[in-house]
Formats: sequence, C-alpha cells, structure tokens
Amino acid sequence: MKVLILNGNPNPERFGLDSWLEGLTGELESAGHDVSQLRIRELDLHACTGCFHCWTKTPGICTLKDDGAEVCRGVVAADLVLFASPVIMGHVSALMRRANERFLPLLLPYIQVVEGECRHASRYDKRPKLGLVVEPGDATGEDLEIIRDTVGYTVKNFRTELAMFVNTNQSIGDVCHAINNN
Repeated sequence: MKVLILNGNPNPERFGLDSWLEGLTGELESAGHDVSQLRIRELDLHACTGCFHCWTKTPGICTLKDDGAEVCRGVVAADLVLFASPVIMGHVSALMRRANERFLPLLLPYIQVVEGECRHASRYDKRPKLGLVVEPGDATGEDLEIIRDTVGYTVKNFRTELAMFVNTNQSIGDVCHAINNN
C-alpha cells in the first residue's frame, strides 16, 4: 500500500510527533508499505485564497505558485493519506488545516447529492482512504471528537472513508496493525 503522511507538526522541539511518525514509517516499511512523508512546515504552502480559479480558469491546478501541487500529487497517488498533527488549542495545527484547504483542485465544482447531502464530484476516480494521527497533549475526549468530525467533512467530500483515528499514546505496533488490516 502506498501511504502518504502529511506531517502538520509546526514545532518538532515542542511536540514529539516527528519521532513517533519516524517509528511508524519504519514499521510500515518493514511490513512492505511504500511510505512517504511531507513535513508541511518545510513546504512553501500558502493559504487558499478562495479564488476558485482551480475550478474555473485553470481546472485542477491551483494558481498559487508554491508546493501545493506536490501535496495534491501525493494525495492522488496514495492509497492512504494520514493527516498527522499535534492538538493545538483544541484542533489540528494551522499547518494541517492549510494543507487540507489546498485539496480543492482535486474536486470538481459540480454538486452531487450523496446520501441526502450536497457533495462535490471528484476530479479523479481513485480516492485514497484518509486517516488521522494526533498527538493529544492535554486534549479532552470532546476535543478529539470535534477533530474527528471536522476531518469527517473532508472524508465525505472526497467520498472516501476514515480508515483510522489514532493518537500517539497508542503503540506504533497497534497503529501499524490497523493500517495493515485496512
């Protein structure tokens, strides 16, 4: 399985997420998975401006000249995309949200009714499963449910599934086992 980890950790000295993800990467590669990781903090990734040019003027291509295209290519090529972030102020990092916003070119502007809700049509037939890894810190169960629900909207818009929602308090072996069984 081709796994893309989107690492939304803004500060590796403050949060231990990077080392946990390195351990997970090693376990997944040992199990035969093709794993790549994008550290969003190292990318030139601008915030979406909401211009919708990726739908109207340059279909499927964001007009911002940054690393957003690299993120989108990685997402389209993956079988599983893991959003990874520490919980900051009760939510995933701003870096993680910025990366998520930049998925807009992967969808079409057309609306379809799916299970009674309006959803965008996908630009591509292949859609990766999405997973979420959080470093919870002092987050409450309610915080984690809100995060899961928020990521759930991306899952619904992509018309895919949330393959897993795990935190770094869980063992890497257990998380790797969950990914292997997906």
